[in-house]
Amino acid sequence: MKHKLFKSIAAWIAGLVAMMALQAPAEGQSHPRLSPDGTRIAHFRFDLDAGTADILLTDRVSGETTPLVTGHAWSVNPGWAPDGQSLVFIGAEAGVADTWDVYELDLTDMAVTALTQTGAREMHSQMAPDGPWLSFVRMTDGPDVWVLNRQTGEARRLAATSDRDFHPKWSPDGQRLVFDRTTGAGETLIMDVTIDGDRQAVVARASGETRLRLPDIADNGDIFAVASTGEDYSLVRFSTGQPAEPILRALAGEQFGAFDLAGDGDSVALSITGADGRIRLYLVDMASGSRDLVYE
Repeated sequence: MKHKLFKSIAAWIAGLVAMMALQAPAEGQSHPRLSPDGTRIAHFRFDLDAGTADILLTDRVSGETTPLVTGHAWSVNPGWAPDGQSLVFIGAEAGVADTWDVYELDLTDMAVTALTQTGAREMHSQMAPDGPWLSFVRMTDGPDVWVLNRQTGEARRLAATSDRDFHPKWSPDGQRLVFDRTTGAGETLIMDVTIDGDRQAVVARASGETRLRLPDIADNGDIFAVASTGEDYSLVRFSTGQPAEPILRALAGEQFGAFDLAGDGDSVALSITGADGRIRLYLVDMASGSRDLVYE
């Protein structure tokens, strides 16, 4: 029975990875997040067959990658604290089949603190760039995007719908979140929502073969997302009052995955699944399209 449960949950995780536009290979890495000072990248590597994942820190100058000890066999979705001294992450002590909660890892003494312990499965944790707020996805009736005040313990759901909301990212002022939404009709939407939930705007929508996922907001307010139509992938930009603009296009056989913008979107840390099925992490210059390999 336990073996069947593990296999079913592992298959569900593989499906989520595919939703992140990664084709669900058995092993790989994803979810790059640049540190506030831009010198380090937090990301995670996973092994679905083993049901394990760990968080990595890669130094942009030296190129050295260090695995972090979290005390959890499944550690994913790292997000930086504003001061760069800690990370939030999603952890499951016994591996992928265990309960997923949000934790904070202090990088000075490597102490781990539980921020949620609800029994619900949670993912995609991110700290606001200023203030006490934390965002994550809770797999209850939704999945839905939630915010948590780390100082008061107040937690609330931003939008209670029958749709599937994933991948929240904060605006630079910490007052809004963008995330992708998949409706029951199969449309994908990029949502822009204030943290009080009062304003919920649709930035863009796609239907049919075209899908929009994994949004982020640049310092100047432009919103970026991964767009895919069949086997064609691109990174597109949505500027106020302007039509969607493709900024980066994947090479033949490639798929764009999770990414994190630097500054006004001049460069990006981007996970790319190559034609060989391997997932590599690159730093990409938006203007020229040139790539620097960070991790494979």
